[in-house]
Amino acid sequence: MLIRLLQRLRWSLRYKVGVAFLLILLCFIGNGLISGWLIRNMNGAAELQRQAGNHVQRVQFLDLTFQNQIDTYALAVVSSSDRVRNDYQQ
Repeated sequence: MLIRLLQRLRWSLRYKVGVAFLLILLCFIGNGLISGWLIRNMNGAAELQRQAGNHVQRVQFLDLTFQNQIDTYALAVVSSSDRVRNDYQQ
């Protein structure tokens, strides 16, 4: 496509080659800028992933603690109801 476009221009070969190299150079520069931007943002993404991992660990800990409290409460209710039932039977 680029070659056809350059062939249609009525410029000398020197200018056509210069334009082709300029476009290639601009593509390389753009690629470098985008790569630099992505590398810079990778550090931020890694930090966010680390923080998310810490939050997941905290949620798992709190969930385990909550389940333990529920189990303890259920055991206390069953134990106290057994004592009440034994008191009534005596």
